[in-house]
Formats: sequence, structure tokens, C-alpha cells
Amino acid sequence: MNLVVEKNEFLRKLLRTQYVHEKKTTLDITNCVLLRTHDKELEIIATDLETNFRDYCSAKIKDKGTIAVNSKKLMEVIRGLTTDEISIRMIPGENTLVVEGGRSIFRLPTRAPEDFPPTPFFDDHELTQLDASIFKKMVDKVLFSVPTRRTRSNITGLIIKEGDQSEAEGSNNGKNSIEMFSVDVHRMVRIEQEFDGLETANLSSGIVLPKRSAQELSNVLQDSDVFNLGALENFLVVRKASCSLTIRLLNFEIPRIDVKMLTNTPYNLQARRETLIEVFKRIAIMTSEDYRHVLVNLTESQISFSVNNPGVGTAEEDLEVNYSGPNMNFAFNIRYLIEALSNMESETINIGVIREKAPFIFTGKEDEGYISVLMPLILISEDEEEIASE
Repeated sequence: MNLVVEKNEFLRKLLRTQYVHEKKTTLDITNCVLLRTHDKELEIIATDLETNFRDYCSAKIKDKGTIAVNSKKLMEVIRGLTTDEISIRMIPGENTLVVEGGRSIFRLPTRAPEDFPPTPFFDDHELTQLDASIFKKMVDKVLFSVPTRRTRSNITGLIIKEGDQSEAEGSNNGKNSIEMFSVDVHRMVRIEQEFDGLETANLSSGIVLPKRSAQELSNVLQDSDVFNLGALENFLVVRKASCSLTIRLLNFEIPRIDVKMLTNTPYNLQARRETLIEVFKRIAIMTSEDYRHVLVNLTESQISFSVNNPGVGTAEEDLEVNYSGPNMNFAFNIRYLIEALSNMESETINIGVIREKAPFIFTGKEDEGYISVLMPLILISEDEEEIASE
């Protein structure tokens, strides 16, 4: 292998591989990047066994070859060089990669390309072209709520599927839509958006992406107009310009979300989103790691919040809201309340309520197709204010 690359382009490609590599791994080869030369370009591949990343960099190829080298060290070397062009070559008969720029010379140990794990990219399969900015926005609006700890009730991944073909209120008539959601015992967040031509996406049965891989998908779609997507052989395949990403899917039974039930609530209140966030942040000052809940009292035209944290202090605040219904009491995790509203865009949000001590259901006009459901906490004793379930 002997080639010359332009520093900035090569560095940009290497930086993208860092999102794929696990910070802690017992398999050292997954800390490497595979470099493979072609006629006028250098192929760059990274994997953590769950997510496979590939991109291409233009290069002046003198001798072809394939090697694996530590990705982070190579990136640091390239970033430290000051020349516009960088020479990369293998020493014949040695497992050493020489990187030169100006008067700087670095030698890095390499691994045999045969040691690098298989990385399927499904180049011969047809994918569906989608709007990248809309898809990325959907991922970002749900990703915050994906649980990281696996329990019997948690689905530790981002769920993506074609929308249900129904005419339920709040649905985009799933025939040409994609819905994403996350669900656990604490909350459910769902968004649905219309897309054209999903025939080759293979999302009708739904897929589940690991949270970390979904974050990498969001990174790949940054500053893009369109991309191609499809579910193939237990992988989600993504292509954007010269970049390809394949993500191994998680195996979960995917629940069905009844949108009509969630949007047709008997009681509703409206309030300014930013005002509520400010109130929550002030109230949160009196919470702590082992005392995270806020009591919520809903009365005619008013919603009140209070915290009584022994040893820390108390806080109370109320707001005038557009509400006409019975008096009701709730308890919620204050962090979840803040996160639910912070990931919305509407100036005024609607909080739907079915009954006392039932979930809060957040929607908004500027958050089309978006629903955030927050489960209340169950208190053992309101006098002692001990949490039985978070």
C-alpha cells in the first residue's frame, strides 16, 4: 500500500469512525479501522460488531493494499500534521504503516485485514430514498426517551415502523408514513411523519435500533438532503452519498400504539411551554437524587406544583391555565417533565388527562404527529412522600 490523501478530507472521514468504536471493548480489532485502496479512492471501514460504517476518500494510489490500524491513533496523527497532503505507505515485510507529512514521520503497528470482522453493506440491494432532515428530526425527538437499562418492561431501543393504515385522529394515515417511538414503564414518546414511496424500506413489521446506533444514524444524517434506507436480513441499511451504515437490529416484540385513545382525552389543559419549563426548573431546585418527584394539583383554571423534600426544603408555584374539569392530583418525576417539554417546539402545549393519577399526554400544534406520554408516580404515603415506583 502506498498512497497520498488530502488531509482535511481524510480527517473528516476518520472522525466519523470514532462514533462507531466502543469506548470499552475486549476485542481490540474493533478499535481498528480497515483501509482498502481502489483505483482512485481509499475505502474506510469501522465496526463495533453492531454498527458498521463505511466511507470513501479520494486518493492518489501508487500501490494497492489493505490493512487494519488503530483508528484513534491514526486520527490523532493525521490531525497533528500540518501539511495539506499526507503520504501513507506500508513497509514491505513489516506490519508497520508509515504516515508522513512535511518533516513529520509516524510509524503505526497494523493488523492483518483477515482479522477484521465481516461488515455487510448490502450494496446490491435496492433501498428507499427519504428526506434526511425530516428523518433525523424524528430520531432526535424520540432518542432522549429510549431507556438504557434492560428490564422485562423496557424496550432498550428506538422502534421504527411503517405507520398503521388507519384513519385514527392524530395519525398521518400510515399508508405513506413512518412512525418512531420508545416505550418503557415511565413514558412513551411517539412521532409519525409522511414519506413518499416506502415500498422497498421493509419497515411494515417494525424494527428496533440500539440507542447508541440510533445516535450514530442521527450523526450520519447531519447536513444531508436525502438518503437511502431499508431493512435487510436483520440489519437497517443506510446510504448517504459515499457513506454507508448498517445497524444490527434488536429482537423485541413491538407493541402497537393506540393513537386515537391517546389523542381523545376527556380533559385537556393548555399552557405556554416555555413558562412550564421555567416553573419545572425552579421547582427542581428542591429535588435531589433520592427525591425526584413533584406533586401536581389540577383545579379550575389553575395547575399547582409543590415539592416537600425533607432536609432540603420546600417549593410551591402555581400557574393560570386553560382548564375546565374536576380537581385532580398527580405525582411526576420532575426530570421527565422537563425532558418531555424540552423536546417539543410548540409555543402552547396541550396536556391531555383521562382521570386522576393517570398519565399526562403532551401534544402541540407545531409538533405535528408527536405525542409524549408520561406515567405518574405511585406514592406509598402522601404524608411521608415516599416513592414506591419511579
